[in-house]
Order: sequence, then structure tokens, then C-alpha cells
Amino acid sequence: MSRADAVTFIKTAMADPELRKRIDRSTTSEQRTTVLKEYELNFTEFEFQDGFNNLLTQCQEEGDADRLREFRMWWDLTRSV
Repeated sequence: MSRADAVTFIKTAMADPELRKRIDRSTTSEQRTTVLKEYELNFTEFEFQDGFNNLLTQCQEEGDADRLREFRMWWDLTRSV
């Protein structure tokens, strides 16, 4: 588990609609974990938050920060199902 995996996930999922669709179709945390393992990604919620915060501080444009925040909202919604 690592923050690097969380950062990789965020960057990959923001650019890969197929990964987001697969996550959206997952109805359990186990299914989401399986999808992430297929991409060789493993991270905790703390590592995700740490990676997200790191990426957010690197945003140079407000639009980039907004897209990152929107992604975070999507991720939070997928986990609440």
C-alpha cells in the first residue's frame, strides 16, 4: 500500500474513462478492490487522502484544482454505495 499507488490511481482514473466505468459498475468494496488490483494499485483511505492533497497543492490553475476536487467527489460517491 502506498501513496504513490493512490496518486497513480487518481491520475490514471482521471484520464481513463474505462477505469471509471469499471469502478462505477462495482457495487461492493470487494469489486472495487478487484478492479484496482488488476491495475496493480493498492492504497488505504489515508494514502488516498495524502496523495490527493499532494496533487492538489501541485495544481497551478484553479480549473485543474476544480477537476481534481470533482474527481474526489466522484470517488467518495462510488465508495458510499
